[in-house]
Amino acid sequence: MPAGEYLLCIFFMWFPTFTFLFVALFVVTVQQSTYTAQYGDKVHLICIFPVGEDIKNLQKLKMSWEHLDTSQEVLILNNGKLDLTHQADTFKGRATLLMDVLNTGQAVLEIRNLKLSDSGKYRCVLQLDASDHKTINLEVQASYKIIYIYSHSSPADNEDFLTCQSLGFPLAEVYWQNNGGNITLPATTSHILTSDGLYNTTSTIKYRPDIKQNYSCVFWNKALKQKTQVFFGYQELKDNQVAESHFHAMIIISIFISLLVMMLVVCIKRKGCFKCFRKKGKDFHHKRAIVRMSGHTMI
Repeated sequence: MPAGEYLLCIFFMWFPTFTFLFVALFVVTVQQSTYTAQYGDKVHLICIFPVGEDIKNLQKLKMSWEHLDTSQEVLILNNGKLDLTHQADTFKGRATLLMDVLNTGQAVLEIRNLKLSDSGKYRCVLQLDASDHKTINLEVQASYKIIYIYSHSSPADNEDFLTCQSLGFPLAEVYWQNNGGNITLPATTSHILTSDGLYNTTSTIKYRPDIKQNYSCVFWNKALKQKTQVFFGYQELKDNQVAESHFHAMIIISIFISLLVMMLVVCIKRKGCFKCFRKKGKDFHHKRAIVRMSGHTMI
């Protein structure tokens, strides 16, 4: 057998093996299989792929990110160019691909302003002569990290109240403490579910402003094993009462001044009307006198 034919036979004999080795070299991996992020923050989901020595090959790169739980398309990269034509509405303006790190072999999906509905499994599929894919799980948490607390009173019932309010998910248990100990007085706690799937929880207790106490409102998120609390001291209660008294006084003064201004305006308008009537009366008598002098009687 001639040498040329022998080499050709060897090539076709080993070609499937070489092809298999090349395909096997294109393997997509992940830095971590599960990501945890907070509601409203941003997250980077990362798939890693082999780039090769020739960076120009990235012009042939194809990629897709999909939210498997909802079967929604997050984004597509077609021949090195980002294509958002069929991006799901829920991800528009929030999800993008970090193009500047593609040459390092990182396919980074960035999702901003995270929602609870963003939780679930994401699949990245990459193709560069060969193809591979990986799945990443995202868990979006909504901790009760910001708690608003304020005091208010009911003059009609002569009672004072403390109220705390916060947003989070899932539904949290709320309890109050007084100087470090649990309060035995019953708390009125209610919640509503917002359009974003968060629980807006409000809790209110009665308190006596004449007794020196330090209060704390505690949100316990059992699912996340997280406790968030806010303190409200005796001095703050006094300051709030003084501020509330000043506020009520300012309202009364403002109403009184407004009434005075209105009365003044009405008085000025009335004086103007009287002057107008008097002027018209003078003009009328003057005109009648002139007519009589000319020998005509005015009716």
